[in-house]
Parts: sequence; C-alpha cells; structure tokens
Amino acid sequence: MFFRFFKNLYHGKSEIKKSTLFSIDIQPFGELILTCGQDWLIKIWSLTNPNIEQNPIATQQKNFQKKEIYEWNFIQLEIIEIHQGPVNIVRWACDGKKFASGADDGSTIIFESTKNPFGKKNWRPFHIFKNHFGDVTDLSWSPNCSLLASASLDRNVFVYSIHNKNAIMKLSNYSFWVKAVSWDPHGIFLATQSENGKVIIWKTFSWESEQILNLASKNKNLKTKKNIQLFNRLTWTICGRFLLISNCFLSKKGNTVLAFDRLSKFSRKISFNGNKSPVNSIRCSPRLYQKKANNLFYSLSVFGSMNGKLDLWKSGNPRILFSIKNLIKKQILDFSWTINGYDLFISSIGGDIFSISFSPRELGKVVSKVGHFCFLKSIQQQFYSVGILKIFSTSMIFSILKKNIKRLSFREIEKKKDFYSSYFKKKEEKKKKKKK
Repeated sequence: MFFRFFKNLYHGKSEIKKSTLFSIDIQPFGELILTCGQDWLIKIWSLTNPNIEQNPIATQQKNFQKKEIYEWNFIQLEIIEIHQGPVNIVRWACDGKKFASGADDGSTIIFESTKNPFGKKNWRPFHIFKNHFGDVTDLSWSPNCSLLASASLDRNVFVYSIHNKNAIMKLSNYSFWVKAVSWDPHGIFLATQSENGKVIIWKTFSWESEQILNLASKNKNLKTKKNIQLFNRLTWTICGRFLLISNCFLSKKGNTVLAFDRLSKFSRKISFNGNKSPVNSIRCSPRLYQKKANNLFYSLSVFGSMNGKLDLWKSGNPRILFSIKNLIKKQILDFSWTINGYDLFISSIGGDIFSISFSPRELGKVVSKVGHFCFLKSIQQQFYSVGILKIFSTSMIFSILKKNIKRLSFREIEKKKDFYSSYFKKKEEKKKKKKK
C-alpha cells in the first residue's frame, strides 16, 4: 500500500490558499481527470509520466509485479468556467466520450470534446439543462450512456435523454432534499436517496417504484441525525447485486452503512456499524477481483467518513475488510478508482487530493475484461428468468467492452459463457447438499 499527496492538484488561488474540492472523477480507459470545487471551476488534468510511453493507469498493474513504483505528473489541460455557482459534482460517461457537471445554480451541463483549427482538443458544452431550481447534488449516467439522471435540493430527480437533449422523466415523490442518485450497472433500476433516509428504487422501463426503503423509520432505536451533511451518496456494486447506502441516521452502535441484497428483493441487508462520524461518500471499484485459493469473484467498495476514516468492504462479507483511521484530518467528499482497479484517488473538504495504491496481494487479482463480461452475463440469470439478452444489451460492461469483444471469436465467448454458467450450477449444488 502506497500513499501519494499531490500538491499541484488543487482548486483556489494557490497551493496554500486552497478552496474546497467537491468531486473528482477519472476517465474510463483514459488519462484525464476531472475536478470541481467551490471556486465555480471545472479543471481537466492529464496524467502523464516521462519515463513511460503508454498510459500510466493501464500499466500500473505490470509495475506492481516488477515492484517498481513511479511518481505521477499532472498537467492542467483546461479550465472551464461556465457555472454561476460552486460546482458540486462531475461524472464521466461510461465510454469516456462525454462528461456532465452539476452546480448550485441548478444547471446540469454535458460536455463533449472537439478539435479547434489548430488540431488541439477542447471540451465545449454539448447541452445545458436548466430544469432544477435548487442545487444539483448528484449525477449518474446510464450504462449505455444514453440517459443521465440528476438529483437536486429542490426535491426532484430528472432523467435526461442525451440524443434528444430534453428531460424525459421527472421523479418527484419526495418531501425532503434529494442528495443521491445511482444507476444500476445492468440498466434496470435507478436508486435515489433523500435527506430523511427515504430510498426509492425505480424501474427504468416503466418508471414505477420497485421498492421504497424508509430507513429512518424502520427501527425505533434509530434517530434522525441532527447535523446536515453536504453530500450523501449511494452506489451499486459493479456486479449489480448490492445497493450500498450511506447513513442518514444514527444508532447506539454508531453511524451505519447498509448493503441491500438484490437477490432477496432488497429485503435482506448487511449493516456496518461503529463509525463515530457520519459516512457521506461511497464508491465501488469498476473491476471484479479474484483470489486464487477459492477462485471466487467479488467486488470492492470504499466508504469515506466526515472524520477522515476510510473503510474497504468486500462484497458479501458481513464485516469490513480493513479500515484506515486518521487518513486525513478533514472530511472526505469523493472517491475515484482507476480502471486498473488498484489505485484510489480521494478528495477532501480542505482541497487536498491524494491517492492510495494497492497491490494484487492486498486486494486480489483483477479479472480480465472477457471474464468480467461473461461473469455479468451469467449473474443476470440469477436476477431475471426471461429477456436476458435484451437486458444485457444495455449493461455497463457491454457498452465499455464492445470494441474488445469484436476481436474475439464467437466460440471463445461461448466457452467463457459455459464456464461461468457451470460455476453457478456447482455453487447451487453445494448449497443444496449443506441444507440436506
């Protein structure tokens, strides 16, 4: 595990007089990093290394095997000043061709890359949505990059069509601020969370509520928190099985993070207690991992609290994998994983950005792209009995890997598909034997 602090990556007047950095996001399969903050600006950075010709993010896994760690250099490519207020959130689309931003002025702006007459790439507004009249707190892209959902303090959630450049749906079944929105990796559900702990899971094909989770009122021992958090984000694991919800209430054991299981129709949950400070940011790794000993696949997620504590959770485990206390003295606001699955970037309320680089021994071996593709296709058979091919055409990993899949022959994909389907059958047979 290696820690790095980046002095030249900041918002504000200087390295000493920094402003709050609300959000950070790394381009999928690219070398661009987005940051936004209280200074009303969006900054685009390029991640380079003079000693390596290839993309440093993509080659990080090889360097771990060689036990060589190098220093990353950041070059500021562009500063975008278009919002009329602090920018709260920036998110890349799954294909990395567009990104979106949301600010206190209520606007949601989508950007795309263009070339100027000199051949240099610039990012310009693709479209500006002004449907909200409150602060935009969170954004989430659909897996096929055709839709964008935005949450706001005006108690509304809007779903925008990128192709038609208009709002196709308004979700307004809330009595408190809406602070979080997250799209299911398979494109079937959209989860939203409001300030009072109400979580609604919407069906994206009919926009009806699949499940409503009133977290603050389920248990009499739970009390609604008194301090108001700036952000309160939720997310799905990359396999789509678990919905992770940061706490909006307090209990006797401390602050709580909940993981709801999709296979039980969100009725069964795993709770993680013991945090002295509220947890307000959650981010899942974009890759699946595997241990050689048991050959099982799993996903990893990180939780960030207001007192600077970081927790890492392995999907399915009843306990936290490990915790890092006093990582930073100030509140953690956002995370972003690199596509190699081993590097985690963290932004704080003090304007600092730092990274943690893990090794394959600590997290496990990253599953290959083809294995990831076939595993998600097999696990969907547990979620749905019919219409798997239609559903899978909109999944996140399909939209990302369709270029790589074309290079593979049909027989190779079918072999992988048969392997992972037999994997689930053997797992079910073992469970039946244990019950007997």
